[in-house]
Amino acid sequence: MVIVHTRSILRPNRLCEQGGRVCTKDEIGQAVWSEYRSGVYDYQIENLVRRLRTKIEPDPANPQLLLTLRGLGYKLVCQPE
Repeated sequence: MVIVHTRSILRPNRLCEQGGRVCTKDEIGQAVWSEYRSGVYDYQIENLVRRLRTKIEPDPANPQLLLTLRGLGYKLVCQPE
C-alpha cells in the first residue's frame, strides 16, 4: 500500500481518467491547483511528478509507470511498456 499526500493523489487520478492519454503540464496544473491561473511553473509540476515516482515506481530513476513524453506531457501506464 502506498500512502501519498492529497496533491500527489490528484495527479495520478487525473492521469488515470485520461485512459492512457498524455496529460499536458497545464492539465495537471489545473487538476492539482484549484487556484491555477498560469501561475504554476514547469519545475513545480516536475517536482510533483518526481515525488510521485518515488512513491509508485520500483526504480524512480528509470520510470516504467509514469512516463515523460518530452514536449507533450506525462502518461500513466498500468503495465510497464
